[in-house]
Amino acid sequence: PGISPVELPPRVRELLALELRRADEAEQLVKHLERQADDFIETLKVPVGDQLVSGTEARALLRTVPGVGPMCSLYWMAEVYDVRRFASPKAAVAFAGCDPTLKVSAGKVTQHVRRGGNVRLHQALKFAAAALLRRRDEPIGRWGASLMGRTKKGAWKKACAAIARRIALGLFHVQ
Repeated sequence: PGISPVELPPRVRELLALELRRADEAEQLVKHLERQADDFIETLKVPVGDQLVSGTEARALLRTVPGVGPMCSLYWMAEVYDVRRFASPKAAVAFAGCDPTLKVSAGKVTQHVRRGGNVRLHQALKFAAAALLRRRDEPIGRWGASLMGRTKKGAWKKACAAIARRIALGLFHVQ
């Protein structure tokens, strides 16, 4: 009862109930850890421009960049913290793993490859970019959709990479 309208065998019901309990426990753990992260951010002083602001203010600034939510801003703060350590916006984008690299052979591009960089931050930026690409009411989402229309192979991936790069640049300039 409460799991399926179809009469399930007892072992299947037991398995589904166990999986539902596990999902609930995981969700509670994630909420608890997010609260701890929020509490920690409140104690931080983050350099923004030439001044120190509270972690809550810095996170609010980061969230003004389209596509950036609570987790993406948390990843940026945890991995980058102070953008002044980068010589240029390009260096910050490279650190985030969002700079494109091309393999060229005999004057022809044979492959687009992602360089190194911070894998966790890159993943967070890709998720933010994918969410933004699904939204056609956002200018960057429309821009990504137009990129997809001009690309034949791997359109979604290339558009997400380009949007992630734009998000990283936006985060650099906001902070």
